[in-house]
Amino acid sequence: MGWPFIGEIFAFKRHRRAGSMGEFLEHHIAREASDHLSRSGVKSLHTEERYAIIRVWWPSSFLHVLGKHSISVEVGDAHKRMRSIVVNFLSNERLRTVFLQHSNRVASLLLSSLEENSIISAKDVALKFSFYVMVKEIFSMSPEEPENDKLMREYDTLVRGIASIPWNLPGSQYQQALESRKEIFKVFEQRMKERRGEKKGDDLLGWVMKNTEYSKEQMFDFILHTLFAGHDTTSRAISLMIYFLEGCPQAIQQLREEHLQVSRLKNQKGKSSLTWDDYKTMEFTKCGSCRANKRIDHFMAFGGGPRLCPGAELARLEMAVFIHHLILSYNWELVEPDHPMHVPAIHFFKGLPIKVQALISTP
Repeated sequence: MGWPFIGEIFAFKRHRRAGSMGEFLEHHIAREASDHLSRSGVKSLHTEERYAIIRVWWPSSFLHVLGKHSISVEVGDAHKRMRSIVVNFLSNERLRTVFLQHSNRVASLLLSSLEENSIISAKDVALKFSFYVMVKEIFSMSPEEPENDKLMREYDTLVRGIASIPWNLPGSQYQQALESRKEIFKVFEQRMKERRGEKKGDDLLGWVMKNTEYSKEQMFDFILHTLFAGHDTTSRAISLMIYFLEGCPQAIQQLREEHLQVSRLKNQKGKSSLTWDDYKTMEFTKCGSCRANKRIDHFMAFGGGPRLCPGAELARLEMAVFIHHLILSYNWELVEPDHPMHVPAIHFFKGLPIKVQALISTP
């Protein structure tokens, strides 16, 4: 479609305000009859096994950067096997204990040290939070490890190249992403060496090594995409939640009342950290996290059918834990306008700068 070789890539990648479809989709919707399939390579939620004509499609940059064996690329039985691994990894028991405990610890670590009236990038804090949680569960890396921040920088470079034009030119986003993939692979190999000989595999890497016959390349693609799916989208959703809440004082007040009640009950029981029972009572919080996604995405926030996101409950949990620590400790305000844009993923060009003011007292 479009120009030879270039196709429609420039029209597709043109920046647009989040919440709008943009000229590219508006043009195709107007051109194509409502009962016909668009001829552009757009990913579909229809059941792949029933409709052989409809297949998942990704740009070549996605395949080369995240890997041809990632769960989003695989279809049929291969996709089902990978999905079952993720579902088991994100079991109810692990969410109730391990993920909740680590999310609570990371949120406290990142948010408890903010200085009064300091200006921070809410986007960066959200990125660190979700990244630290995921690498702990995937590689058993704690937030204090120096290697963590280096890995995060390489990962950030890799993500920027996922939807780039696949021209392997020096200095291009695509070329930098491929180089970062190599650096992340080195960390992966080192962690694999450490796992060999260990009797238990408490993290995802250890479990995959012991319970599958995947090649090293398959394992790496699977691990890398799990990190991408479990970190990138959640951090963007948290940023959106902070952005929308700043313009809705009534919602902030209702959230604060809900979390104050959670904190009071927790203190009465003599508990210092959040429990699963605490999380279950956060009805308004969970409702607000879903709305933050839907205000930007006119479709289903967590997909559907065989591509339903297996990490949906983890995303809700992380958002609830993050907002619990933020809402009980600080008020915040946007320092300057910074609207979410599709580039094509949701992005805040200025980093969503906010000024935080500590609350006078917290329970």
